[in-house]
Amino acid sequence: MNKFNEHQFEWHALQRPAVVFLLCLLMASIIIGIGLHLHKVQNKIYQQAVEQRDDVVNRLQEAQQNKSLYENNIQLYQRYLANGLVGDEARLSWIEALEELRRDLILPSLKYSFEPRRIAEIAESQRINVGGNIGLYITNMQIEASLLHEGDLLTILNKLKNPRLGYYEIISCKLDNHFPLGATLALAGISAPNVLMNCKLKWYTVKINHA
Repeated sequence: MNKFNEHQFEWHALQRPAVVFLLCLLMASIIIGIGLHLHKVQNKIYQQAVEQRDDVVNRLQEAQQNKSLYENNIQLYQRYLANGLVGDEARLSWIEALEELRRDLILPSLKYSFEPRRIAEIAESQRINVGGNIGLYITNMQIEASLLHEGDLLTILNKLKNPRLGYYEIISCKLDNHFPLGATLALAGISAPNVLMNCKLKWYTVKINHA
Protein backbone atom coordinates (compact mmCIF):
# COMPACT_ATOMS: atom_id res chain seq x y z
CA MET A 1 0.00 0.00 0.00
CA ASN A 2 2.81 2.32 0.84
CA LYS A 3 4.49 1.46 -2.49
CA PHE A 4 1.30 2.37 -4.39
CA ASN A 5 1.07 5.68 -2.60
CA GLU A 6 4.71 6.28 -3.40
CA HIS A 7 4.13 5.77 -7.16
CA GLN A 8 1.04 7.94 -7.03
CA PHE A 9 3.07 10.68 -5.39
CA GLU A 10 5.77 10.42 -8.05
CA TRP A 11 3.13 10.73 -10.82
CA HIS A 12 1.62 13.79 -9.22
CA ALA A 13 5.09 15.25 -8.87
CA LEU A 14 5.84 14.66 -12.57
CA GLN A 15 2.44 15.70 -13.88
CA ARG A 16 3.08 19.45 -13.72
CA PRO A 17 6.51 19.34 -15.45
CA ALA A 18 5.02 17.05 -18.11
CA VAL A 19 2.18 19.46 -18.78
CA VAL A 20 4.62 22.37 -18.88
CA PHE A 21 6.84 20.41 -21.30
CA LEU A 22 3.92 19.61 -23.56
CA LEU A 23 2.79 23.23 -23.50
CA CYS A 24 6.31 24.37 -24.33
CA LEU A 25 6.48 21.82 -27.14
CA LEU A 26 3.14 23.05 -28.47
CA MET A 27 4.24 26.68 -28.26
CA ALA A 28 7.51 25.82 -29.97
CA SER A 29 5.60 24.07 -32.76
CA ILE A 30 3.31 27.07 -33.12
CA ILE A 31 6.26 29.47 -33.20
CA ILE A 32 8.07 27.30 -35.75
CA GLY A 33 4.91 27.10 -37.84
CA ILE A 34 4.44 30.86 -37.68
CA GLY A 35 8.10 31.35 -38.54
CA LEU A 36 7.84 29.04 -41.55
CA HIS A 37 4.68 30.80 -42.68
CA LEU A 38 6.30 34.22 -42.30
CA HIS A 39 9.35 32.98 -44.19
CA LYS A 40 7.09 31.69 -46.96
CA VAL A 41 5.22 35.01 -47.08
CA GLN A 42 8.46 36.99 -47.10
CA ASN A 43 9.86 34.76 -49.84
CA LYS A 44 6.68 35.28 -51.89
CA ILE A 45 6.90 39.04 -51.36
CA TYR A 46 10.56 38.94 -52.40
CA GLN A 47 9.74 36.94 -55.54
CA GLN A 48 6.96 39.39 -56.41
CA ALA A 49 9.38 42.28 -55.91
CA VAL A 50 11.93 40.58 -58.18
CA GLU A 51 9.26 39.95 -60.82
CA GLN A 52 8.07 43.55 -60.59
CA ARG A 53 11.65 44.79 -60.91
CA ASP A 54 12.24 42.55 -63.94
CA ASP A 55 8.95 43.74 -65.44
CA VAL A 56 9.98 47.37 -64.96
CA VAL A 57 13.38 46.67 -66.53
CA ASN A 58 11.74 44.89 -69.49
CA ARG A 59 9.25 47.71 -69.94
CA LEU A 60 12.05 50.25 -69.82
CA GLN A 61 14.06 48.34 -72.42
CA GLU A 62 10.95 47.98 -74.59
CA ALA A 63 10.24 51.71 -74.24
CA GLN A 64 13.81 52.52 -75.28
CA GLN A 65 13.51 50.20 -78.29
CA ASN A 66 10.14 51.71 -79.21
CA LYS A 67 11.62 55.19 -78.90
CA SER A 68 14.47 54.26 -81.22
CA LEU A 69 12.03 52.61 -83.63
CA TYR A 70 9.76 55.65 -83.49
CA GLU A 71 12.64 58.04 -84.18
CA ASN A 72 13.73 55.96 -87.17
CA ASN A 73 10.19 55.59 -88.47
CA ILE A 74 9.25 59.24 -88.00
CA GLN A 75 12.26 60.31 -90.07
CA LEU A 76 11.24 57.94 -92.85
CA TYR A 77 7.61 58.99 -92.50
CA GLN A 78 8.47 62.70 -92.74
CA ARG A 79 10.62 62.06 -95.80
CA TYR A 80 7.84 60.07 -97.47
CA LEU A 81 5.31 62.73 -96.50
CA ALA A 82 7.43 65.39 -98.21
CA ASN A 83 7.57 63.21 -101.34
CA GLY A 84 3.80 62.68 -101.43
CA LEU A 85 4.11 58.98 -100.67
CA VAL A 86 2.02 58.83 -97.51
CA GLY A 87 -1.60 57.75 -97.53
CA ASP A 88 -4.05 55.85 -99.66
CA GLU A 89 -4.06 55.61 -103.42
CA ALA A 90 -4.69 58.94 -105.14
CA ARG A 91 -6.58 57.37 -108.04
CA LEU A 92 -9.09 60.18 -108.28
CA SER A 93 -6.27 62.75 -108.37
CA TRP A 94 -4.44 60.69 -111.02
CA ILE A 95 -7.57 60.57 -113.17
CA GLU A 96 -8.20 64.30 -112.73
CA ALA A 97 -4.58 65.06 -113.72
CA LEU A 98 -4.88 62.90 -116.85
CA GLU A 99 -8.20 64.44 -117.86
CA GLU A 100 -6.68 67.89 -117.39
CA LEU A 101 -3.84 66.83 -119.68
CA ARG A 102 -6.38 65.62 -122.24
CA ARG A 103 -7.91 69.12 -122.33
CA ASP A 104 -4.66 71.08 -122.19
CA LEU A 105 -2.85 69.04 -124.85
CA ILE A 106 -5.99 68.45 -126.93
CA LEU A 107 -5.25 64.74 -127.01
CA PRO A 108 -7.21 62.95 -129.74
CA SER A 109 -7.49 59.86 -127.54
CA LEU A 110 -6.52 58.89 -124.01
CA LYS A 111 -7.02 55.59 -122.21
CA TYR A 112 -5.73 54.54 -118.80
CA SER A 113 -6.19 51.58 -116.49
CA PHE A 114 -5.12 50.59 -112.98
CA GLU A 115 -4.26 47.26 -111.42
CA PRO A 116 -5.35 46.53 -107.83
CA ARG A 117 -2.98 47.91 -105.24
CA ARG A 118 -0.63 45.31 -103.77
CA ILE A 119 1.98 45.07 -101.06
CA ALA A 120 5.48 45.57 -102.42
CA GLU A 121 7.90 42.69 -102.59
CA ILE A 122 11.13 42.83 -100.59
CA ALA A 123 13.26 43.81 -103.59
CA GLU A 124 10.81 46.59 -104.45
CA SER A 125 10.80 47.83 -100.84
CA GLN A 126 14.58 48.03 -100.83
CA ARG A 127 14.52 50.30 -103.88
CA ILE A 128 13.22 53.21 -101.81
CA ASN A 129 14.59 52.05 -98.44
CA VAL A 130 11.39 51.17 -96.62
CA GLY A 131 11.95 49.78 -93.14
CA GLY A 132 10.52 49.43 -89.67
CA ASN A 133 6.78 48.91 -89.62
CA ILE A 134 6.17 51.14 -92.63
CA GLY A 135 4.44 49.25 -95.42
CA LEU A 136 5.10 49.97 -99.08
CA TYR A 137 2.28 49.50 -101.58
CA ILE A 138 2.29 49.57 -105.37
CA THR A 139 -0.34 50.37 -108.00
CA ASN A 140 0.48 49.68 -111.65
CA MET A 141 -1.00 52.08 -114.22
CA GLN A 142 -1.07 51.84 -118.01
CA ILE A 143 -1.58 54.91 -120.20
CA GLU A 144 -2.28 54.88 -123.93
CA ALA A 145 -2.68 58.16 -125.78
CA SER A 146 -2.57 59.61 -129.26
CA LEU A 147 -0.24 62.61 -129.19
CA LEU A 148 -0.05 65.58 -131.49
CA HIS A 149 3.66 66.01 -130.74
CA GLU A 150 6.35 63.74 -129.34
CA GLY A 151 7.12 66.38 -126.74
CA ASP A 152 3.67 65.81 -125.24
CA LEU A 153 5.06 62.64 -123.66
CA LEU A 154 7.43 64.64 -121.45
CA THR A 155 4.63 67.08 -120.64
CA ILE A 156 2.45 64.20 -119.44
CA LEU A 157 5.19 62.60 -117.34
CA ASN A 158 6.18 65.94 -115.80
CA LYS A 159 2.54 66.73 -115.03
CA LEU A 160 2.31 63.53 -113.02
CA LYS A 161 5.38 64.51 -110.98
CA ASN A 162 3.29 66.36 -108.45
CA PRO A 163 3.64 65.78 -104.67
CA ARG A 164 -0.12 65.70 -104.24
CA LEU A 165 -0.27 62.77 -106.68
CA GLY A 166 2.47 60.75 -105.00
CA TYR A 167 5.59 59.15 -106.40
CA TYR A 168 5.80 57.00 -109.52
CA GLU A 169 8.41 55.05 -111.44
CA ILE A 170 8.39 54.33 -115.17
CA ILE A 171 8.27 50.62 -115.94
CA SER A 172 8.25 51.08 -119.71
CA CYS A 173 7.36 53.81 -122.18
CA LYS A 174 7.41 53.86 -125.97
CA LEU A 175 6.25 55.99 -128.88
CA ASP A 176 5.01 54.48 -132.13
CA ASN A 177 4.56 56.49 -135.31
CA HIS A 178 1.27 54.96 -136.41
CA PHE A 179 0.02 58.15 -138.01
CA PRO A 180 2.27 58.97 -141.01
CA LEU A 181 -0.05 61.77 -142.14
CA GLY A 182 -0.15 63.37 -138.73
CA ALA A 183 2.89 65.60 -139.25
CA THR A 184 1.65 66.73 -142.66
CA LEU A 185 -1.77 67.62 -141.26
CA ALA A 186 -0.16 69.42 -138.34
CA LEU A 187 1.87 71.60 -140.75
CA ALA A 188 -1.38 72.44 -142.49
CA GLY A 189 -2.82 73.66 -139.20
CA ILE A 190 -5.03 70.64 -138.70
CA SER A 191 -4.87 68.90 -135.31
CA ALA A 192 -4.17 65.26 -135.93
CA PRO A 193 -2.45 62.51 -133.95
CA ASN A 194 1.20 62.13 -134.79
CA VAL A 195 2.40 59.36 -132.46
CA LEU A 196 0.92 56.74 -130.16
CA MET A 197 2.15 56.70 -126.57
CA ASN A 198 2.09 53.55 -124.45
CA CYS A 199 3.48 53.81 -120.93
CA LYS A 200 3.38 51.64 -117.83
CA LEU A 201 3.93 53.33 -114.48
CA LYS A 202 4.34 52.07 -110.95
CA TRP A 203 2.81 54.28 -108.25
CA TYR A 204 4.13 53.98 -104.68
CA THR A 205 2.25 54.65 -101.46
CA VAL A 206 3.30 53.99 -97.86
CA LYS A 207 1.46 53.69 -94.58
CA ILE A 208 2.17 52.73 -90.98
CA ASN A 209 1.31 49.10 -90.27
CA HIS A 210 -0.09 49.00 -86.73
CA ALA A 211 0.59 45.86 -84.72
